[in-house]
Amino acid sequence: MNEADFTKAVLELNFLPLTITTNPEMLKVYLPALRADLTVVDQIIYDLPQRLLQEPLNCPLSVFVSIEDNEYDQEAWKQLTQGLFNVNKFVGAHSYMKDPHNQKIICDLINADAAALQ
Repeated sequence: MNEADFTKAVLELNFLPLTITTNPEMLKVYLPALRADLTVVDQIIYDLPQRLLQEPLNCPLSVFVSIEDNEYDQEAWKQLTQGLFNVNKFVGAHSYMKDPHNQKIICDLINADAAALQ
């Protein structure tokens, strides 16, 4: 996807803060990182699961989803680990991540998971 189409698609998803979407300089810095992240996600979703189904991870896996997300997709992640598995559900489509309360909950859950590994 070319740069203009990628930018348009990202803006249409409406999950970036206005401080980024209304600032061309911030977009210039942020969009390449977002594209790289999405490339990794694409590889995880389409390449990695096939390998992990043969030999699942031996670590905990926490998944963060909207209550509107497909239940099948949520539980499909469970197949990728032999460790503890948690699905954490939030109200709102993908915009649940914009809510400061949810951001705190997510950070707390990640910190708790990290502390449990030590």
